[in-house]
Amino acid sequence: MKKIAVLFLLAGIACNATAQQVARARNVQLVSQPQTQLVMRGGISFIGTSSFTHKGTLTVFSNPISGNADWLDSTSGVMHNTSAGHVSLKGSAALQQVYGATRFDSLTIQNIGINLQQSNEVRQWLNLNNGLVYFTNASDSLYVSNPALTAVTYNTDSLATSSWVHGKLSRRMNSNSGAYFFPIGKLRSGDSLYAPLKFEKTTTGAVTFSSQYFPISPSNRNNKNPLIDHISSQEYWEVTSHNFVGAGDDDVVMSMSWRDYSVVSPTAIIRDSLLIAHYYFDGAVTQWQPELNILLPNDVNGNVNFGYIRSNKVIGDFSMPHLLFTIGTRSLQNLLPVHFLQWSVVKQDQAAICTWVITDDREVEEYIIERSADGVFFTAAGRLAARRTPDNATYRFTDNAPLPGRNFYRIKAQAGAEYKYTDIRNVYFDIKMNWVLFPNPATDRIKVVLPPTDQPCQLRLTDAAGKLIAERRVTSTSAEIGISSMAPGVYYLQYINGGVISTKSFIKQ
Repeated sequence: MKKIAVLFLLAGIACNATAQQVARARNVQLVSQPQTQLVMRGGISFIGTSSFTHKGTLTVFSNPISGNADWLDSTSGVMHNTSAGHVSLKGSAALQQVYGATRFDSLTIQNIGINLQQSNEVRQWLNLNNGLVYFTNASDSLYVSNPALTAVTYNTDSLATSSWVHGKLSRRMNSNSGAYFFPIGKLRSGDSLYAPLKFEKTTTGAVTFSSQYFPISPSNRNNKNPLIDHISSQEYWEVTSHNFVGAGDDDVVMSMSWRDYSVVSPTAIIRDSLLIAHYYFDGAVTQWQPELNILLPNDVNGNVNFGYIRSNKVIGDFSMPHLLFTIGTRSLQNLLPVHFLQWSVVKQDQAAICTWVITDDREVEEYIIERSADGVFFTAAGRLAARRTPDNATYRFTDNAPLPGRNFYRIKAQAGAEYKYTDIRNVYFDIKMNWVLFPNPATDRIKVVLPPTDQPCQLRLTDAAGKLIAERRVTSTSAEIGISSMAPGVYYLQYINGGVISTKSFIKQ
């Protein structure tokens, strides 16, 4: 096997991947000494029996060639265990691709997202500097084995941060002198949901915690302790503890965050009723239990957009089936909004049947059924009062006067100033537009009688060659158009409703 010693001090090595290849190390022992600076532009691949004893600094810029990995460790452990160097993944591409279970010593992710295709370990320091770690598989994790409180650093603990892990983050913990921070969250279509947790250990016994956030409804939401009015329908966290020895090693005080997506009350005194809910088996039944000592003041800090709920008691069980946590409340007025389980629109003869199923809509005042001809501009087609039940409920609304052509629908759950929409469904109706134009022939003016509609329509007057003469927006069932100044001949009047056009001709005498 070849052995290559990298001894360049500060000057560094630049490998530019402007062709179709990244830098490759095949069956070599690569060694970098302290203070060595290596720069790989376009990525690097470790193939075969390669190993890397890294004690300097390696910066890998994203690969501009589509389809190549920015970091490929086909040995599934190229970094030698005596390494004490730093790897920085940088670039401006949407995501760098990282393959292979490398045990990094220290890792910086800067101004880029990385897509980890498997579990990886960071032995010393993880620095997220406007860096996002993205896991494709929920079972994989990024493990920081250094138990120092500061082993994970990030830009800022705020709502707008871009430095977090989409997926599972694991940390080794043995300090009881501060909080271990878990910058985690989830990317979704149209959303970047930053959902961090904090853990304060009560002992110095070592333990590994793994945490992951899910922006979906928790199971068995209505199976809860009477001290909880309701729990979130929006989100939950999975938290596990492992690799500990003594009893109490995983005893912690936990802080859970909320964000806009959580929809907590804008009123501080109502937000004070928030609590951490734990899906817990108490020896008799498994249900959502409050992690709360009712004899002590509640510990809730933040504003309507972002904040933390800190348990005012020690939590000490994160084994099956005690893995799940979410936001709960003792107040009916904390929205933690309604969750739509099902939602559909079907055509039945000349009517549109809207059906939706919800969980726990006690905070909802009414449902507004909105309709649109283009999927952009919506108006109310009907309203239904909410049943305000803690259980699942099915609602049904029939639109007996759909628009000609494509009809787009959505449901708006309204609760005071707060609301939540379903996504958009659509159905198509081939409805003949029955309208009347008279007199015909005409001399001074023409009149039209239009079918009832709940949206503005248009009338367009053209000559026989298609030249536009007049255009009018109408909101009633009748209209008049003066034609006395027009030359005798054949003309056309178009009635436009919901994207459907109906044309009639008439003679001007």
